[in-house]
Amino acid sequence: MSLYSSFPDGFSPGAVIRDVLGADMIPGRVFYVGNNATKLKGEKDAADASYLRSGSFFQPFATIDHAINQCEANRNDVILVRPNHAETIADATSLVMDTAGVHIVGMGHGENRPTITFATAAAAAIPVTGANCSISNLVLKCNIASQNRMIDVAADDLLIKNCDFREGSATGLTFIAADTADRDSDRLEIVGCKFHAPTAGNYDAAILLGKDYTGVRIVDCDIYGDFDVAGISVPDSGNAQDDLRIVRCQVDNVQTGDHAIEINGTGNTGMIVECYLQGDTLASIVDSGGLSMFETYVHDKADQSYAIVTGTVVS
Repeated sequence: MSLYSSFPDGFSPGAVIRDVLGADMIPGRVFYVGNNATKLKGEKDAADASYLRSGSFFQPFATIDHAINQCEANRNDVILVRPNHAETIADATSLVMDTAGVHIVGMGHGENRPTITFATAAAAAIPVTGANCSISNLVLKCNIASQNRMIDVAADDLLIKNCDFREGSATGLTFIAADTADRDSDRLEIVGCKFHAPTAGNYDAAILLGKDYTGVRIVDCDIYGDFDVAGISVPDSGNAQDDLRIVRCQVDNVQTGDHAIEINGTGNTGMIVECYLQGDTLASIVDSGGLSMFETYVHDKADQSYAIVTGTVVS
């Protein structure tokens, strides 16, 4: 009996392999993007222009933006970005998520994941203006001083999942920012992402919520860096967050005297739950901005731990 099967009857409940939904279970179209140097037998050479390719596995598009332009709004098309794909973004127009209901999924693990590097202009970014989109399993690196933000959120129901945000050869200002208009980024979800910015320089925050939103979720994120403001920042311009949840996050701000989480004002609702936060000054590690806190711990890197219970620090 053969050990292999093509599963002619499919997978009735669906199948997820390495966090990627089986292509036959996707309701829209599937496009591949890849410029990896190592070719498979039968794969079309990268020298061929994108418009000559079909976007199939063996004829992948050269850029993510070209794949987005082939998608139809809210058809739930999926763009699978092949391992070792690399793009350099030099402005805010080269890669724009402006089609609703598109899902970008990076393939591979570790350093074999697709990598997007930002360079040349401080305005280099990925604007997201299409609602109901998702971005997952990408590595994003900053190679331009004072980059304003990597992902510029201006659409409802964006999911950013399992991505790595890193400083590269330079330090920027913010990794993910939603600050265009009130209620234009409701239900933003940032899940399982890592943020790494250890060099003292320009970084203000890893995540910025600069306007008022409903239902934002920041879950299972690992943030480490030298942030002038906070790892997670909600300034006065965003101080009316409704049902904001920050859950199971680890935030370590190595900037002297600054916050791991800073939520300005008291007009916010929501929760900070099961978070572990570090800074060098106990009183400045977290400003909850009116959010309830449950099982959230702060540490000033001394030889003892501290817990925050209903806003009161106890040793």
